[in-house]
Amino acid sequence: MLCDIDVKKQFDLLYKDIEIPTLSLCLITKDEEKNISRCINNVKDIVDEIIVVDTGSKDRTVEIAESLGAKVIHAKWEDDYSKARNIAIENATSDWILFLDADEEIKKEDVEKIRPLLNDDTVEAYMFKIVNYGGNSVSSGLTEIHYNFRLFRNNGKLKYVYPIHENLRNIEENRVPVFKNADVTILHYGYLSETRIEKNKTERYINMLLKYLMKHPDDKFQHGNLGVEYFNAREYKKALKHLITAVKGMNVNSYSAPRLLRYLIQTYTALKDYETALKLINDAKAYYMDIPDFKFLEGMLYVEQKRYKKAIEMFKECLAMGEYKGLFITMGGTGSYRARYMIAYCYEKLGRLHDAVKEYIEILKSNPNYQDVFVRLFDIFVQNEKPESVKEFFDKYVDKRNPANFAILAKLYMNIGRFDIAKEYLDEVNMNITGLSTLKGVVCMGFKDYQKAIEFFEKEYGKARSEAIYYKILCHIILKEFDKAKRILWEIEDSADKKLFLTIIGEMKAKYDDVKDSYFKLLDQLIQFKEFDLFNELLKLYSGLFTRDDYVRYGHMMASRGFDELAVTAYIKAAELNCKDPAVYRYLAQKALEQNLMDEALPLAAKAFNIDKMDVDNYALMYKIYKLIGRNDEADGVNEAIKEIYPEIDLKEIVL
Repeated sequence: MLCDIDVKKQFDLLYKDIEIPTLSLCLITKDEEKNISRCINNVKDIVDEIIVVDTGSKDRTVEIAESLGAKVIHAKWEDDYSKARNIAIENATSDWILFLDADEEIKKEDVEKIRPLLNDDTVEAYMFKIVNYGGNSVSSGLTEIHYNFRLFRNNGKLKYVYPIHENLRNIEENRVPVFKNADVTILHYGYLSETRIEKNKTERYINMLLKYLMKHPDDKFQHGNLGVEYFNAREYKKALKHLITAVKGMNVNSYSAPRLLRYLIQTYTALKDYETALKLINDAKAYYMDIPDFKFLEGMLYVEQKRYKKAIEMFKECLAMGEYKGLFITMGGTGSYRARYMIAYCYEKLGRLHDAVKEYIEILKSNPNYQDVFVRLFDIFVQNEKPESVKEFFDKYVDKRNPANFAILAKLYMNIGRFDIAKEYLDEVNMNITGLSTLKGVVCMGFKDYQKAIEFFEKEYGKARSEAIYYKILCHIILKEFDKAKRILWEIEDSADKKLFLTIIGEMKAKYDDVKDSYFKLLDQLIQFKEFDLFNELLKLYSGLFTRDDYVRYGHMMASRGFDELAVTAYIKAAELNCKDPAVYRYLAQKALEQNLMDEALPLAAKAFNIDKMDVDNYALMYKIYKLIGRNDEADGVNEAIKEIYPEIDLKEIVL
């Protein structure tokens, strides 16, 4: 007995001074009711307290955070992310801080890896891997991977600097924290297209960065960030200016260097300065030999030039390299699924449909939720197979456990007017998910059962509710129930859609430039629902204000919907206004060829050629016309001309 007591005393003495380190979860929020529950619930079992700094939410963010046990601090937003983050740090009482954004979550299998990290006395912080999802959905496969400090000691020395794209530093010693890399991954959904648009992120970030650079014009780090935002906004000339400033004299071994080079290459490519883009690619490939991003960008440049054989060679080299494993900021999938997808796409463009389908199917086998593959396969099959056969194929290869897959397939069938097959897919979803009622309502609109559609739209909830309201108003307008439409419209926030609907029912006359995008969206939807009377009424509202670019846009819409005569009329208007889009003249030339109007086809093709002498399609069309009218020498001359630019291209193989 005495022996047992002595042992107990020894253990008590041994552990007397040992304390288990504590952990605070810190967040800054504004209108994050859609995300905050997922974020907090993801890690609430491993943290000792939750600190939320809210900067003016108007939704249920604060209510939800408090219901989940968070301490909420209300702070005025001062256009400075670091200030808000540092307020959270100052209010945290634990030994360590885990800092997440509300639109992030820790990868499920990595959550339990975090607490053991707190026992290491040799570090101030840990670097986590962050996967930023881009594109329309997580399943689009567009990701960027980088690493950042998200777990760090609450020692009073570590604070955030920079008002935007903030960095963690030891402010007492003006250095980065002493850190280790942790095998923990954060999934970030904030760069998905829907979220960027909804929160107006690009414009907001540009304004914040411009404001900062007015006071700190020599900050290359923020010049680079501004260049990226301008690229996202498709303002490529502005992007180029800031990216060039950022890369001058940069440390090529910094984590962000490959990212800046990547955006610079993509900017030159978007501006069609292929020579400079290719030079940068070759320099980057030589230095970053284990990063497939630059070979992938070279392949994408060749796709842009329609040099599909050359592109395939490059994407196959990407696959041979495999995925990058280091700490540089890179794109996800360039050494695997994205490269393979592009190989299939190039096969499709070369007319090798069997090879394309084979590759797409192989991708689906390993990644049955890859929605971009659905779209490509659908486009191929719907032009060559019966819709019922297409459905049979997707039933075989698509992951039926994911209701989002049924939604995307339903939308694809809606786009071609097969609302019956879309309904079959939606009927197979046996759970209540946001957006489902809206899709079912749209299907009812396709059947012209607008009252039933309204019933579905009234059931919608969550983030899909605003879309449901849009369609509900449209149903009332189609039914000429203007009073009902008006009541709903005056209850919702101002938007271009609202202004357009109010114009249609005669409550106001919106300026064309204020509603242009909404206008073209609605025109396309009315074609989809075969509501041609309302379509014609809407067209009359603003068609008299069309610019040449609007005629091009309208022509593209008509061509995609199969209204060739209307497309031709629109394109002729655009051409009369000296349109600079070679696709317009190629389309008109092709239509002239179909009617054997060679004298009209040739000058139209020549116009396209003179606008862009680097476009393979322009050479191919000229070659085809010369062959058809028996001017073989000139056809051969065109073939030789394209070979001087792109040696691997032979128009004899392309033009059948």
